[in-house]
Amino acid sequence: MSGTNGFFPFATGVGANTLNDAAWSTADVLPQGFQRGEVPSIQANKAWKQSSVISAVIGQFIVDLANVDANDSQSVATLEANFIKALNAQIATQVPPPGTIRERPTANTDLYVSPSGSDSTGDGLTPQTAWATPQKAWDTIQRNYDITGIKVTVHCAGGAYMSGVLAQGPIVGSQNPSSVLFKGAGSATTSISVTNASCFNAQSGAIYSVSGFTLNATGVGAGQGAGLYATPGGILVFGADINFGTCAVAHLFAQGGQISNDGSPYVISGGAQAHLDAQNLGIVTTSTSVSLIGNPTFSLAFAVSAFYGLVYAGGAAYSGTAVGSKYSTSSGAIIVNGAGTNFFPGSLGGIVNAPGFYM
Repeated sequence: MSGTNGFFPFATGVGANTLNDAAWSTADVLPQGFQRGEVPSIQANKAWKQSSVISAVIGQFIVDLANVDANDSQSVATLEANFIKALNAQIATQVPPPGTIRERPTANTDLYVSPSGSDSTGDGLTPQTAWATPQKAWDTIQRNYDITGIKVTVHCAGGAYMSGVLAQGPIVGSQNPSSVLFKGAGSATTSISVTNASCFNAQSGAIYSVSGFTLNATGVGAGQGAGLYATPGGILVFGADINFGTCAVAHLFAQGGQISNDGSPYVISGGAQAHLDAQNLGIVTTSTSVSLIGNPTFSLAFAVSAFYGLVYAGGAAYSGTAVGSKYSTSSGAIIVNGAGTNFFPGSLGGIVNAPGFYM
């Protein structure tokens, strides 16, 4: 319950006997005040009115914000203390919400995620206070950080994660994909297995890198079923110790975005419609050693390009076997730097539909 304001405005009624502001501003009594003798009531009322109105305003401010009484029987110290209390209450209502003032670390920053963590009570700052999902890490970085000049590593502890990262839009200060790295504890112990989603998704200016995971994904709808998925403006780079498991659509699917490998070897242990898939001006590049385990099946082809997509695999080296066509291109391009039609793994020959290119 709020208090009561004992400071009342004086001479504020309609037709009150006071000078108007223009006349009062030029009154000859303003510099020195009233002298001995009679004082015109119209002037006295104006002086009392001005002091009483501002007193009433301050009193009401104290009552409304500090929820205490304000009156002239209180000491100056009490009124002052209550006024400060009211000010602090008002200031508290003006504190910007989370994310409007960004933290700008001056050194490279480590954040932590663990299957045993908590997105609600964890702060992600230590392994003991880890978040539960990689998505929470991305959302927090994007909302709260300016990472100009630094790198942020999100350490994902070993275990099974049932959700990945849907990254939409840029992170303030991000310079390149290495500015934010999701680093799993190793593909042997750290997996992301998503349902009707993609493990790592980059869209609309989101750029980041990943390493140290086994990736599995189901779903064939938009944005689903890929290990790595990038749409226009999205850039993903994958590094050391990635194992591509079973994915319903593709292991690497650039649908207008860009996906590339940093030169680190990786493993394919599961099948998909395609391993490399570039469509709608998307670009997939990989030039490293790739090991296939268990003869995985690719129902479309190992490498696919369509709708002006580009797959560049010059310099890559594949060991192991696969089931399905080696490549398929239609209105796209697959570049292997002249390595020949048997360059990609597969049990069937490649397919080129004009105006597609394989070279």
